[in-house]
Amino acid sequence: MDNPREQGDLLQPRTGGDSAAVEQLRGQYQQLQSLFVVALAALLLLGMVCCLFIFKQWRMVRAQVEEQRPTVQRMWSDYQNGSEKLIRNFAGSLQNFAAQHPDFQPSLDRYREPLRSYLAPSVPAPPSTAPKNQR
Repeated sequence: MDNPREQGDLLQPRTGGDSAAVEQLRGQYQQLQSLFVVALAALLLLGMVCCLFIFKQWRMVRAQVEEQRPTVQRMWSDYQNGSEKLIRNFAGSLQNFAAQHPDFQPSLDRYREPLRSYLAPSVPAPPSTAPKNQR
């Protein structure tokens, strides 16, 4: 960098023995460009195949939903008309049993979250009126 002439030489076109190297680089550039185009085409093809697969899966699932809809609606109706009432009665009986037998309350508390929609809201126990031991 001490000599400004060195940098100027880099910008000057060269002639002579470098033409073979330039041709080699030009050929490599064209190969690289061809590989890039092939890679883009492969990526495009892969994307189209994925879209086709997803479209076929969507159609298949849609057909299955339409096929199973009456069965599921019938099952839901049966649940609402029969099983739900039985489950609510059973959960209420469990709650009454736990109120009469305090030793069962921890077992019921363990399943309170899954049965939340079937259990009546629990009433907290009233504070005891017995005097505390004072020292």
